[in-house]
Order: sequence, then C-alpha cells, then structure tokens
Amino acid sequence: MSNHAFLSVRGRLKAVAVIDADLRKIVARRFKGCVQVSSCDYDYGPENEPMWHVCISGHENMCSWNIWVASRRKLETRHSHGDVNSWTQAVVLNELAVLYDGLLSDEGVPDIWKGTARKYPTLGSYMKAMSFSKSAYATGILRNLKEEYRKILPAKLVG
Repeated sequence: MSNHAFLSVRGRLKAVAVIDADLRKIVARRFKGCVQVSSCDYDYGPENEPMWHVCISGHENMCSWNIWVASRRKLETRHSHGDVNSWTQAVVLNELAVLYDGLLSDEGVPDIWKGTARKYPTLGSYMKAMSFSKSAYATGILRNLKEEYRKILPAKLVG
C-alpha cells in the first residue's frame, strides 16, 4: 500500500504554468542543480491532470518521485522510499505550502500543518530529525550513509 501526502490551498491552485515555474525554482534553489524536474504524462494520478517527475539523473534509485494536481485545490505526491526521496519531498512540499499559504497533510498522519520555509537545509539535518536512535550504531550508520550520499550530492547539501 502506498502513502500519499497532500498540499491543500484555501481557494484554487495557481495556473499549471505557475506551479511548474514555482516547482522548478524551488528545486533549483534548494538542491543547487542536482535535482531535476520534468513534466510528464504518467499512469497514476487523475487522468489528464498535470504531473511532474522529480529525480537525480543517473541516480533514480535514490531520488525519483512524482507530484501532480489532484484537484483544483490540491497537489498530491506518493511517498517513495529512501532518505533522499523523503528529504526532497519534504523540502519541496514545505516550500510550496509556504509559497501558496497552503496546508500539508498525509494519509499516514492524522494532523494537518503549515509548511516551514527552509526546512531541512541539508540531507543530514533531515536524517537527524527523523532518527529515533542516538546509539553509536545508529550514529555510525548515519555517518556512512552521508559518505555515500556525498558521491551524488554536493557536500554542503549532505551536511
């Protein structure tokens, strides 16, 4: 079973061209050109609704997810697995929520919340926030993962 996250706005979403431009600006600014956005026509999401694919070219196994217009008031994304996917999704959704004065929600969480600008400036800050264990073992795993991620992301983004 998949888990979906949503960005809901009070009125109507902006025009698709504006969402496209905003999404591309956020991704370029926050990920320093490492992450790409492309428009796509894919087989899930509402028929004939605009959809975007977010990925790190050549490393789609680490970062590859979609976001689409679910209704006049909602953007939707399906969670992918892995630290880089989760981090990029959290960053993009928070930035869009702030920009559109929207609210975030998730099928797996009963709450609704406002976005936070500049949340999780690095992958390391995201991983630290999500880590429930402070053991030496967990700290070592985190350090090793960060070394692996530095092979595909600039060091200042890994943290």
